[in-house]
Amino acid sequence: TGGFLSGVGTGVETGVEALGQQAGTLGSLATGAARTAAPAEYTPDALALKYAGKPLIEKMESPEWWGYFLGSMGTQSAPFLGGAVAGGVAGALIGGPAAPITATAGAIIGAMFGGGTVAGLQGLAETYQESRSSGKEHEAALDDAIISGITTGGINAASIPAGWIGLARGPLTYALIQMGIQIPIGGVDQAAQNIIAKERGIDPERKIMADVPEAMLGEAIFSLPIQAGATRLAAKALGKQPPAAELPPPTAPSAPPPATGTVIGLKFPDGTV
Repeated sequence: TGGFLSGVGTGVETGVEALGQQAGTLGSLATGAARTAAPAEYTPDALALKYAGKPLIEKMESPEWWGYFLGSMGTQSAPFLGGAVAGGVAGALIGGPAAPITATAGAIIGAMFGGGTVAGLQGLAETYQESRSSGKEHEAALDDAIISGITTGGINAASIPAGWIGLARGPLTYALIQMGIQIPIGGVDQAAQNIIAKERGIDPERKIMADVPEAMLGEAIFSLPIQAGATRLAAKALGKQPPAAELPPPTAPSAPPPATGTVIGLKFPDGTV
């Protein structure tokens, strides 16, 4: 228990530090300070170095690694999930709460924009830091970062509408369908980043499958349950029709006026009326 809890603490601390570095990098890029600033050196923490290069199955035997993995992965996944939720809510409001179809479309588009933008910015900042640390100048590192940001942002944005596949099925079937979709998306995202790092010369020795199993595991533990649950709640909320306007109760038809005993304009053959 102690190893697990200490691992969680280290993981959360590592995740918060990484987010802070990403925010600082984005700020320096926005202000132009990154052009002349010296590249920041990234020093992995002790636990990251301890488990670096080990197979996932071996890592999973350690409670300390589980704590570290959950703490760091959860912290660094929070911005994407928060951006997707915020974008989805804003999109639904813009789409119009009185029209379920447009509200649903607005929620999906908004979640794609919010989550994809946040993930893209995180990927951009992280790749810029790594590229600069590899010895590249600002312009080359920025090119690497833009490619990486667009790639990871697009992949993560695509996971949003994919979350609606199988929604009409039962909860268990829907969960199984989403496991078959979302978990590979996490692996594809990591593999794409590895390819960019290798082909762009950031890390020529990087293996395409490096950290892919960990990325898929993180997707299964964090993104999949939260995203699938949020999608089901959103679909349920947006599918409710607005209450119909109350109409006055129908009134019974009025009875015909009573007969007066006189028929006007009717003549008999003998001329009488």
